[in-house]
Amino acid sequence: MNPTLDIALIAVDGPPVVPIAWGESAALLSGQTVYAIGFPLGAQGLPVVTRGIVSRFGEMNDGTEVIQTDTAVNPGNSGGPLVDECGRAIGIVTAKLGNAEGIGFALGSDMVRSEISRMQRTPPDAEVMSPVDTVVLFYGLIN
Repeated sequence: MNPTLDIALIAVDGPPVVPIAWGESAALLSGQTVYAIGFPLGAQGLPVVTRGIVSRFGEMNDGTEVIQTDTAVNPGNSGGPLVDECGRAIGIVTAKLGNAEGIGFALGSDMVRSEISRMQRTPPDAEVMSPVDTVVLFYGLIN
């Protein structure tokens, strides 16, 4: 679990899933088309897909790798993948600015993959457990 990034790995019993391929967030270009996949506002049934572009890619002051996008992001999209035109996960949708339209954010895939690798190497009992508001389920992204 990483409360700072608000992500966690969880074990789920069930049928195997086909993992989505990872893309490289460091290779993103401003203006590149991306798609957010999720269940905005509690949508039922199949996930909702929205299209937009990469507005900017970079690091925040704390070193967190973020993708800014104009893709429609609403409550319920958080934790879903941000994918490129080839269907590769290049980010995990996290938030939107509440006082602005068309400004959404995703954690970059390169950083997320690194953090997943770290969490897989760390025994669960060694993790610092603290309550978080959101547990990100990676839609079968973990191989």
